[in-house]
Amino acid sequence: LVAIDAMYIVYHSIFRTIRIWQTRNKAEAEHYLTIAESGEQHDLLKSESFKSGLNMSIIHTCTRINDIIADAFPRYAGLEPSSFATQLFILDDKTSNGFRRKIYPDYKINRAAAHAQQSFNVGTIRGYIVNYLLDELDIWNRLGYKRVFVENAEADDVIYATMTKFSDQYANKLVVSSDKDLLQIPNVLQYNLEGKLLTRRTRKTNELMTCSDFLLRKIIMGDGSDNIPSI
Repeated sequence: LVAIDAMYIVYHSIFRTIRIWQTRNKAEAEHYLTIAESGEQHDLLKSESFKSGLNMSIIHTCTRINDIIADAFPRYAGLEPSSFATQLFILDDKTSNGFRRKIYPDYKINRAAAHAQQSFNVGTIRGYIVNYLLDELDIWNRLGYKRVFVENAEADDVIYATMTKFSDQYANKLVVSSDKDLLQIPNVLQYNLEGKLLTRRTRKTNELMTCSDFLLRKIIMGDGSDNIPSI
């Protein structure tokens, strides 16, 4: 069972495209990536060269996932992942603020502020990928992904629930994500797109923490990336 954090893939592809596009299309990129005097954000999707780069980046990233799956399960070397793995491409549900925002209104409020300071509208690009480009590239049939989202839930919520509920039905479970919150899930391999295996080992002692101890540490220390304060 392979759970792919779709939003990680989407944002990684966006910023990977921007880095490459800046190098190859310097004059055009300088225009779009310079904040306008009016303060309005530019729409990078008006650039055909950027959109073309985005197409290639999505395919490249998904191909990279194939490599990660193959490296994680060498017994299936030479086979397409779709032939031996159930691959779930799990998206956030952005139609609402979700249950966390209702409990804690400042949840992830820092991310909105950071996006507002960028010269381009990352939300517009994200919507284009999720609502149009993934279907246009047909990654579902091309790569055998099953598209999954749940109302009011974020991708990591769905990943946790899926990996926990079906833990006994699969011999191996793999998550492709950089989100270390997912290390709370027991008996799961987690890799980021660099092919690095993420673990619950502490930096100082290299001791492997239990899932419950890892969760307790998160509760005590908070999470700056989600704007959740420490106790």
